[in-house]
Order: sequence, then structure tokens, then C-alpha cells
Amino acid sequence: MSKNSDENQQFDLYNLEIIVKEINSNYTCSMNIGDKFFFRGGKISFTKNQGFCLYALQSTLPLLPAKQRKNNPNE
Repeated sequence: MSKNSDENQQFDLYNLEIIVKEINSNYTCSMNIGDKFFFRGGKISFTKNQGFCLYALQSTLPLLPAKQRKNNPNE
């Protein structure tokens, strides 16, 4: 059995800015190209007085942790 030290389990998290670049289909909420939100650490924030479509948001959430850090070469 190999030893796993805490040092090998640490990683840095990147801050992400998620921006709508294009809209290819019908959507149920008012969304525009350029709408965005920020993902910093484990927190989501929006620009002042701007929302983001809940359905678009929930489709991106599973991908964000993988984009927020460098992946292990074995992943």
C-alpha cells in the first residue's frame, strides 16, 4: 500500500468567468450574448443587476470543478 501525503493532495483553484458566447437554440429565459457569472473558490457571483438563466447555470455546474484546477495526469 502506498502512502499518500497531504502535500500530494493539495491543489490551487482558479477563478473562472463564464460568459455566454453564442445561443444555438430556443431558451426559456431572457439570456443575451455577453451575460456572465463568476466562480471563485466555491462561490458563484453575478455582476450587479444581472441574473443568469437557471437552466443554463445548472448545465454548467458539473463542469466547473474540473475547469477550476489542473487535473491529475491519471484523471
